[in-house]
Amino acid sequence: DEPAQLFSGISYIVTADYRLNPEQGVLPSYIAALPAVFSSCQSLYPSMKISNPSWESSEPYGIGDEYLFRLGNDLETVMVNSRTGMSILFLLLGSLVFIWSRNIFGQEAAMVSVALYASSPHMLGQAGLCMSDFAVATTFSFCLFFFWKSLHVVSVGSVVCSSISMGLLAVSKLNAVLVVPTGLLMLL
Repeated sequence: DEPAQLFSGISYIVTADYRLNPEQGVLPSYIAALPAVFSSCQSLYPSMKISNPSWESSEPYGIGDEYLFRLGNDLETVMVNSRTGMSILFLLLGSLVFIWSRNIFGQEAAMVSVALYASSPHMLGQAGLCMSDFAVATTFSFCLFFFWKSLHVVSVGSVVCSSISMGLLAVSKLNAVLVVPTGLLMLL
């Protein structure tokens, strides 16, 4: 999935064409592709030829494989750069775990919470991959946090942050609607 996710983001940035991999959401693809685009990979633009059969059929796996393995790009450099972009989400979510836990339980519990988060095999395994799962987990958590804050203190800032995080969640993946029943459960 990583080549498809990465190249979909590159196509979004370079051509503003969203035909590749739309079901995965555009935000994770952008986050993964930005480091690759800014590191000026040598075969970035030739791979964007519209005559490519994978491009014609909107097949991100074929064109992603071509970009990574057949156009002369340094696979390690491209993947390290794109995974670094996704790893930033690991830090953002860790910060949120700390802040939210501190708000509810205090400083000591927040330290335990972030230690558990940072040592979770699932989190560590997903954080370093160029896929949409961690972006969805991060934006979903931020959305719920700001909704929770809005339930406690209604202010312009909390409503704006809640709305922005919901928008980011919506562009992260199509299953963003699952935040609605989760938010309703928070009302109980």
